[in-house]
Amino acid sequence: MTLTLTVDGKSVTTPAVLANGSYYLPASFYGTLGVTPAA
Repeated sequence: MTLTLTVDGKSVTTPAVLANGSYYLPASFYGTLGVTPAA
């Protein structure tokens, strides 16, 4: 499964993992956005 997101007008596709009914993105992807996910 991959998700395509639009970030700052750019289309970004990233793998997503389905777990417990929610999609999770790799932590490295958040880093590229400058976002730190809550632990």
